[in-house]
Order: sequence, then structure tokens, then C-alpha cells
Amino acid sequence: MTGGEYFDGSRYDAETVRFFDVAHEGAQLRTVAAAAGDIAAAVGGVPRSVVILAPDYLVRVSAAVAVQLRSPLAVPIVVVAQLPAYVGALDVVVVLTDRGDDPAVAQALLTAARRGARVVVAGPARGPMVGDIADAADAGTVVAVPALPTVSGTSPARAIATVLVVCDAVTGHGELAGDRLAAVADAVDADLELLSPQRDASINPGRQLAAATRGGTVVHTATEDGGPIAAAVARLAAAIWNAQGMPSGFVDAADLPAAAERAGVGTVDALFHDPFLDGPHDLLPLTFIVWAAKEPPVANSFAVPVPDGCVAQPVRDAETALRLVTRALAAPTYDPEELST
Repeated sequence: MTGGEYFDGSRYDAETVRFFDVAHEGAQLRTVAAAAGDIAAAVGGVPRSVVILAPDYLVRVSAAVAVQLRSPLAVPIVVVAQLPAYVGALDVVVVLTDRGDDPAVAQALLTAARRGARVVVAGPARGPMVGDIADAADAGTVVAVPALPTVSGTSPARAIATVLVVCDAVTGHGELAGDRLAAVADAVDADLELLSPQRDASINPGRQLAAATRGGTVVHTATEDGGPIAAAVARLAAAIWNAQGMPSGFVDAADLPAAAERAGVGTVDALFHDPFLDGPHDLLPLTFIVWAAKEPPVANSFAVPVPDGCVAQPVRDAETALRLVTRALAAPTYDPEELST
């Protein structure tokens, strides 16, 4: 096989190509773990606030998972799409972006650094912004988390891990964050073996999840028992699926019973509706994906349990959250016709 054929990817099946970025989520965590010491040194003492600048919605929702994991917060943290006017030398700014050619983000990064803010950047692997980040890093005004050169899509794990390390550095535990992330990366890699496109639905939890959503409208949610972190994971799962062309929504646990009833999936009639005897149903089929749940709480729902070895409920730790997020990221990569095999 020539080099051109390798990078072209034409000899690989479509599932393997789509799964390529997912397969690097463990490596993304290790990259952030390796930078944890530099991040901790850059953050230094306790800042006035932490500003997470993420121009893309998917990255902002990913960052929100990390913020929830570290709540209650030691200092105010905001997740924004534009740099606030108040940012100055007392603040930490975390820039999360895959946009290599966005002059607005590059300008925001340089502005924060020029004002004396402590800046951490998890930026793109290519594009004009790479040079800006390198120049700022050489000048000692920013700390950059290296980007994996072959990955092209957004990595929720990278965004979550970067924010976690910054939050831990604020509380004086930044040096320990690297070791913890490396251990989580091992667990994520073990899950990725099960999620591989070469694994069928009998053992692949990602295929099982994708198969449960075929032919209907999908709403992601969590239960009250799952806690706020499970809800944040469910919201992120919806954002991931939307970005991958699988339209879905999110509903909070408190609103789940009302949503199920309104959709008609919580009634006996809906359960026993026969389209041949009763005629077509007035509503589109609706499936609730319930994250970190032991069993389906309503009809027409699919429970995604916490992975083996994790504390069941409520979700409290980064390992559980990141392993669930990895399953959400894998599910859209499978071919519909292969889900039942």
C-alpha cells in the first residue's frame, strides 16, 4: 500500500473511517495529562475567575461537563463564546477551539495574554492560529496543550480534561491531575476496544445504543438518581449526536415524566398500539436515551448503565463521565444496516 492510499482511506470501510477520531479519545486524555504540570505552573495561585472561551457549541457543552464535575467551584467559572471585557491579569482564560483559521479567536487569545491573564490553550492541529499559539508559547504568555496531528474532529475528552486540570490547579491539585487523567485514559482505551467497529452488537455497547434509536426521534436525558453530572453527560450526548447528523434533543430529569406523557409513550394505549388494527399513530416514535440509569424509567426508553467498575449512582467522577461520553461519541459511527449483527 502506498502512502497516498493510506492517507486516502479508500481501502478502509466507512465505519472504521468514522471511528478514527473516537479511537483517539484515550490518547487525547494522555496528551492533556502530559501537559498538566505546565498548566498547574501557569495557573499558579487562586485567580479572580476562570473564563472558558469556546466558540463552538459542542465544545462549550463539553466544558460544562467538567465544570459540573468540579462543582461546587472554588472560584467563579464562566463558559462563553466571546472573551468578556473584564478579563485581566487576575483571571485565567482557557481557550478551547478546533478552528485553525478563526481570526476572532486568535485575537481573543492574544488580547487575554496582552492583558496579563494566565492563558491555557487547547487549540487546532493546523491553520494560521497554530503559529499564533506557538509564538505566544515561546514568549511565555500561554501554555498550549498539543493537538494530535491526525485527528480532524472535535474531542469532547480533550475539552473536558483541559478544564478539569485547570480547575484542579486552582485548588492546588494540578500536579496530581496528570496521574488521574492517565488512569482514566487506560479505562477509556479498554472501552474503545469494546466499541470497535469490528465488535458486533452482542458485546459492543455502542452498537446496542445506536440500535435502540433506529426509526424514531431521540431525546437524551438522565434520572434524578443519576445526579447533575449524568444530566450534563446527557446534554453533551445530544450535542454530539446533532453534530454527527443524528438529530436529537435533551430533557431534564424533572421534566422527563411530563415529556413522556406528552409524547404518548407513558400511556397504556401507546404501549399496546397496533398500527395494523388501530391505524397510524399520530406521533412520531420517540425514544428516550437515559444516561447512567440502571433500568428504563419510562416506556420507549433505553437505559445506558454506568460502565463496569464505576460507581452506579449518582455519577460523581471523571472516569464514569468520560467513559459514558465515549459511548455517546461512538454510537453515530456505526452503519444502520450493521446494528443488528
